[in-house]
Amino acid sequence: MSSFTLVPYAYLPEKFQRLGAVEQIASTNLSEVYKISGEKNWALKKNRRPEPALMENARREIRILEQLSDCRRVMRAADSLEEPHGVDRADVYLLMPWLTPLTRWKKLALMNPSGLVGLVIQLCEALIECRDHGVYHLDIQPKNIFFDEEDQLVLGDFNSALTAEELEQNTRRRGTLAFLAPEVFRLHRCSEASEVYAVGMVLYSLIEGRFVPYPDRSQAELQTLRRLAGVPLRMFTACEPPTAALIYQTVRELTAFDPAERISTFEGAIEALERLRGQLKGSLDCWARWPDTDLFGDTELTYTLTIPRFSNTEDSSLPIWTGAGDHDCWSGDTDVDTPRPFDWPRDPEGLELS
Repeated sequence: MSSFTLVPYAYLPEKFQRLGAVEQIASTNLSEVYKISGEKNWALKKNRRPEPALMENARREIRILEQLSDCRRVMRAADSLEEPHGVDRADVYLLMPWLTPLTRWKKLALMNPSGLVGLVIQLCEALIECRDHGVYHLDIQPKNIFFDEEDQLVLGDFNSALTAEELEQNTRRRGTLAFLAPEVFRLHRCSEASEVYAVGMVLYSLIEGRFVPYPDRSQAELQTLRRLAGVPLRMFTACEPPTAALIYQTVRELTAFDPAERISTFEGAIEALERLRGQLKGSLDCWARWPDTDLFGDTELTYTLTIPRFSNTEDSSLPIWTGAGDHDCWSGDTDVDTPRPFDWPRDPEGLELS
C-alpha cells in the first residue's frame, strides 16, 4: 500500500488519500478535480461546494456513468462516496482511472489529417455507445477526450449529459460555446444532430492544429458570433489547398447551419469521415502543420471564450442582445459598448460584420 499524507488535502476522505499523493489539477464553477499518484493513478472529482444544485449535478454524472458502465469508449466510474455536511449538504466524490487527456497526448503532434479524421471516427463510435445506452453527452470538445494505456479514445466529463427521456424536456443551453450548434445556442434544442455539429467543430479545430476553433482571442468573439449566425467557417490554413478543400467539404456537411441540411446521425458522420479518410490516404501534401510553439502550453489549454449578456429567450420574434465589453463586436467601433440587437436567424450575406 502506498504511503499518504493528510496535508494539504485533509478535507478529502482518507480512503482516497490512501491511494497515493494528491494534487489538485482543475477547478470549475461546478467541480474540482484531483490527480492521485500511487501504485495506480486516479482522477478524483468532487462538487465545488456542498450546495444542492452542485450535489445533484455530481450525483447525475455518477448515475450516467453507471448507466454506461459496459461501454468501452466511456470513462469508467471506479468508486463514489457522499460525505454529508449537515442537512441537505454534502460533498459528492467520483473516482475514475487516470487517463491521458487529448490536450496532453503526445502522439497527436505526429498525426497527419488522415490520422486526425480517424480520431474523430473513434469519437463518433463513443457517442454511438452512449446513445445506444440512452445517453447524450452534450459537451463534445477536445478537453473532454482522453486516451487509455492502449491509445484508444475514451470520452469523459458527463456534467452536461442527459438521458434520452430528459433530452426531450431540456430547457437550457448545454455545452461549450466554441463548439455549440446554433440551434442549441438559440433555442436550447439539443439532439443527435447538435452533437454531430460539435463533432465537426472538433475536427475543424484539430485540423487547424488547435484545441479551440479560434485561438486568436482578439477575433474569437466575433468569429464565434458569425458562426452562430450562419456565416460559414473560414477555410483551413494548416494544410495544402487540395487537402484543405476535401476536409472543408466534410466539415461543412457536419456543421450546416440548418439542422435539416446537416448530417444528423453519428453513423452518417462516420460514413462521411470514412469517405474523407479514404480520399486523404496516400496524399503527399496532407500533413497538418501544428504550431512550432509548445503544443501543450498553458495558453491553449486555459483559453476560455467570454461573450456576455446574451438573452435566453426562445421567442424567435424577439431580438437577441449582445455586448462585447470594451468594443462593439458588430460594427468594429472601439468607442462603443452599447449592446445592439439582431434578428434570428440572420442572412449571413446581410451581416454587418467585418
